[in-house]
Amino acid sequence: RTKTAPFFTMSSSSAASREIFHAGLLLPPMKYWSRGKLIKEVDLVIRNNCRTPDLTAGDLRGQAGCTQVGARMLCALCDEYGVDTVLQCFAELQNATEKRLRAELADLPDGEREAESFLDHDSADPDKPVRIHVRIIKQGTNLTIDFSGCAPQTRGPVNLPQHSAEASCLVALVSFLDPTIPFNEGLRRAVRFVSPPGKVVHPIHPAPVNHYFPTNHQVYNCMLSALSALDPGRAVGEPGGGSGAVAFGYRRTRTGKSYVQYEIMCTGLGGHDQGDGGSMYLPVLNFTPFTPIEI
Repeated sequence: RTKTAPFFTMSSSSAASREIFHAGLLLPPMKYWSRGKLIKEVDLVIRNNCRTPDLTAGDLRGQAGCTQVGARMLCALCDEYGVDTVLQCFAELQNATEKRLRAELADLPDGEREAESFLDHDSADPDKPVRIHVRIIKQGTNLTIDFSGCAPQTRGPVNLPQHSAEASCLVALVSFLDPTIPFNEGLRRAVRFVSPPGKVVHPIHPAPVNHYFPTNHQVYNCMLSALSALDPGRAVGEPGGGSGAVAFGYRRTRTGKSYVQYEIMCTGLGGHDQGDGGSMYLPVLNFTPFTPIEI
């Protein structure tokens, strides 16, 4: 198979994973909520595969609630302005993003640049570093991002799904050029990706991927470094490493119920010609701040 299976994984993150089936419960696309009601059978399957069923169900119901609020607001827009006008606005937002990105790219010099970084290992082969490599080719108002130089997919769980690798590059690109550019499909019209299947940034099913985030972080770093080499006047230092997470599992003293606390670890952003980078931020996930120590 040359495509990643469309599964959503609900799991912990074991460094001992050697295939996607070790990562947890694999759910194909299915309805969790329909016609204003929870689908109980799906909810029971999820609950019976979780150490903390109430917390997990609460998270999912919260997402369902947010989706319903968004749906009502979208319907209200359509009622007020008409469906055709709303759809035209969607198209124009994407057109505006493409136009702004191309204008920024036009200001960059044409040329090719590349950058690489390494993970220490994938946990399966502790003596073998994993190469992350990004090559960019800028021509006029178009940009090609090439992952061909990356290491092959790994036995350990540091593989990064293709869509995540591409999204990480787009985040770096917008952050480097103009962070106010809206993030939508219009970005992809000016950007072409070369991503051969079987690479660590485009693994073939059933490759394990549950320790993907350090790889994602290095893809972002490489993209930022390549862009900085293309336009040194805007150069930005790489953000700090340590972009992982730690999970604590324990039982509550009073109730005896299982509890899992998941904390994302952050360091800081890279410096630039106008100042130091921000402290305790993670660049890839929407510039996630560190969890306050009180929590």
